[in-house]
Amino acid sequence: MKVGCSGKKNLASYALDTGVSKSGLAIKAVEKKARKKRLGNITTILSDRDTQLPEESVDVILLYDTLHMIKDKQALLKELHRVMKANGVLSSGFEHMKANDVLQVVQQDGIFSLRAQKTQGLEKGKYFGHGKLLNFERRD
Repeated sequence: MKVGCSGKKNLASYALDTGVSKSGLAIKAVEKKARKKRLGNITTILSDRDTQLPEESVDVILLYDTLHMIKDKQALLKELHRVMKANGVLSSGFEHMKANDVLQVVQQDGIFSLRAQKTQGLEKGKYFGHGKLLNFERRD
């Protein structure tokens, strides 16, 4: 699942099937790309938080360069925790926040813990284009 999908990079690039965005324009762009590429498995959700997905139904959640724009970060993270499978991964790529700030926000309520960190040595355009990537696991 991609949170904050903008249509710039399509979900197929990530091999994902669900995109969540609070922007109707972004949702339309993703849907248009999916139709153009004949991707019938792409689902979009227009929401800033409530996904209406079943509990523990998502393996991977990409939160790439989005967290800084979310007003109620903890409410979003609680929803992501709810839909993420026990062995799932929350991957946060970021450009507009410092690594320590992302760590503090995501781990604040104790529902996620850091699994892996890569903040140096990433080439632009490879993995996450800005060279900052934190992967979290679900805590119960």
